[in-house]
Amino acid sequence: RLVARIMRKHAGCPHVLLHWYTMTRLSLAIVISCCSIDQAHSQDVPCDSKVIWEKMIEAKGGRAKLDSIRSLFSFGVSTWREFVIRHKAEERSLYLPNFVWSRYDPGTSMFTITVTHYDLAIGQALSIESPVVHPTVKQSTLANPQRIQRTIPILLLETFWLKPTLGGCSINGWTTTIEASMPGSTIHFKYFLHQESLLPHRVDSSDGVSKGVTIFTLKDYKEFQGVKLPTKLRSEDGMLPAPLYEMKYEINPDYDPTLRDHPPSVEAGPDVWRRPR
Repeated sequence: RLVARIMRKHAGCPHVLLHWYTMTRLSLAIVISCCSIDQAHSQDVPCDSKVIWEKMIEAKGGRAKLDSIRSLFSFGVSTWREFVIRHKAEERSLYLPNFVWSRYDPGTSMFTITVTHYDLAIGQALSIESPVVHPTVKQSTLANPQRIQRTIPILLLETFWLKPTLGGCSINGWTTTIEASMPGSTIHFKYFLHQESLLPHRVDSSDGVSKGVTIFTLKDYKEFQGVKLPTKLRSEDGMLPAPLYEMKYEINPDYDPTLRDHPPSVEAGPDVWRRPR
């Protein structure tokens, strides 16, 4: 009806009709072109996972640097509120092949400090909490020991003792995704990469046992002893609001080699993992 009305109104002005017809076709062409671009950006384009992974390794600092890592210490601080009072929670972890030491301090005496030794070789954990009336070391069996080590592929991609098995790879617009899994386990990862830096800004992790997916958000990469690591880290599993941790790292720190031979201790302090001087 609109076209017929325009034709009748300007029947005596062919140049007006020609101009209107030309502009209409041009506008239609632009709309179709934009739709085509949006459709192309919404489609996954396959890519070579090995090529992308090697570029990620180079962006991290290079395979030689990653293979030289024998241990990793991470220290995270998050702020949380208890009504109007602000607390600082601290989480420390020392990662070794087949062993992880961790200490979590919620920053308030209302909750306990927890220190845990994870022996991945035998699939057991020893933990202690304090302050409690009768602090005792508790022993538990790890249902999925490799889940404790999943932080390594998330932060470092790979080390000499842990090299993920690569899966699919795709590019969608400005986002590149690559999938990987931990060998000998059901742990699965999906990396979302920045196009320019090729460093992951998000990693989805599932363990193959539970149906849930843990989403790790990684921000503000900085170089620590030649390796680029995120200084802001958040993990969300959909159950509780996830705190944002301000992170620091030490690569190949001078740790106590007898740490795993002693039971976990809260009273020994947060630096018990360091080699005695």
